[in-house]
Amino acid sequence: MVKENQEQEHLCRGLIDGNYCHNVLIKDDVVIADSLGGAAAFIFAVLDGLSIPSTYVSKVDPDFAYDVNHHPIVSFSSLTTLFHAHFSSEPTESRRQDRVLRWVRSCDPILSSDLPIGGGGFRGGGGRHEG
Repeated sequence: MVKENQEQEHLCRGLIDGNYCHNVLIKDDVVIADSLGGAAAFIFAVLDGLSIPSTYVSKVDPDFAYDVNHHPIVSFSSLTTLFHAHFSSEPTESRRQDRVLRWVRSCDPILSSDLPIGGGGFRGGGGRHEG
């Protein structure tokens, strides 16, 4: 029974890589909010909610402003990925979409050397491991 549980846990384990980002929400050219974004931020909320153990690899700059459960790698050579989401007060019938998402900048890419070695059968060149 213990071996079955260990095998099931190993099968459920995942490696999630993707940078966190800053989302700036802008309505009618006025900043209305700043929020945590990025696929990694959304998927960790889902997997943590389902209690699925996973390893997360993300990069941000030293001034990253959000408190997250899965700590990112700090990049000293680039800034955190940034998107601006532009919303309008115009009625939706006169527009083709509810918002325009604009990429502003990207953090350093996640490299194979950033991936953990060993745990969960993942192979990389180093980095840190979080479970």
